[in-house]
Amino acid sequence: MGEGQSRNGPAAELSRHRRLSGFWRWAFLAASTLSILLAVYQLFTLGIYTGVTPLANQYLYALVTLLLPPVFLLWPAWARAPRDRVPWYDAALYAVSLAKAGRPAAARGSPRRRDTDWRAA
Repeated sequence: MGEGQSRNGPAAELSRHRRLSGFWRWAFLAASTLSILLAVYQLFTLGIYTGVTPLANQYLYALVTLLLPPVFLLWPAWARAPRDRVPWYDAALYAVSLAKAGRPAAARGSPRRRDTDWRAA
């Protein structure tokens, strides 16, 4: 038998990831583009010119916020999960991971923490 064929004829194209369309495709492209821009911003220390330099932890949390949620969109949870659409449970996991990972990335620090900082004494 030739390559790409099985006993039942030509092998169906099976992939391990979904082909996104519509809103989910644009959400994935936006997250990918923003993560690349964020990495370039941090790598070349462009905060010198803009006056905004994220802390190292904020930068890492922002990358996790941008790169973790699309995992639930691209890779199905089970082998028999639909590959032509995003099921509700993957969309829910996308939203939960976006919210949970995004909270530390957006944190600015509370006044209570600044008051108890040893350098402030």
